[in-house]
Amino acid sequence: MDDRPLAPRGLRQSESGNVVSLHRPRCQQLFMLYAGRAGFPGVPLLRLLRETALGDRNLTLLKDPHDQSYLHGIGEDAPDFESLIAWHHQHLRERPHVSEVYGMGNSAGAMGAMMFGAALCAREVWAFSPRPARFDNFDGALEQTIELVSRSSPDSAYHVHYCPEDEVDREVAERLATCSTVTLHPWAMEANHHRLINHLIDRGELRKLFPAFSGY
Repeated sequence: MDDRPLAPRGLRQSESGNVVSLHRPRCQQLFMLYAGRAGFPGVPLLRLLRETALGDRNLTLLKDPHDQSYLHGIGEDAPDFESLIAWHHQHLRERPHVSEVYGMGNSAGAMGAMMFGAALCAREVWAFSPRPARFDNFDGALEQTIELVSRSSPDSAYHVHYCPEDEVDREVAERLATCSTVTLHPWAMEANHHRLINHLIDRGELRKLFPAFSGY
């Protein structure tokens, strides 16, 4: 991967712009973040690092240029789903200091967090308002996510945060809950129900969800 250094120190972006990584050799945790169709709406990357308090962890942020719930890969870095799974395993092998893997995503990115969290046997995955990126493959994308999660390690924990007032998000959450490793976390909101992650950031709740720093 041809990397270009970005701020803050240690943050690098792939040539395609679809992968951003933060290398922290003194930390044994790796957080994999997956953006939805609109990225992390209203949350620039530097603010996301600040609000999650994850700036001192190994971190990798992916985005799907095809808006296909990561089922068609992420472009030249991994051009299809199978190569994207292989990319994840190689990404982890290149970080021998990492012993704990976590996943996080919002909207369509939450689907990616759950699928690839299953592939990497992540300890925990936080999925905010999960839903497939496109309605023309809604059931296919959802069923593939359910299949991967249902076959994943029983030691993995998937936390689905959603607002029940959003009918689509409620349907997706209830279908994901058929997997024994999925726990639902409903939140009450007055408006903008799908943008739950913004609500949690504004309330200072997001950073409370993640484990404390673990390192050497």
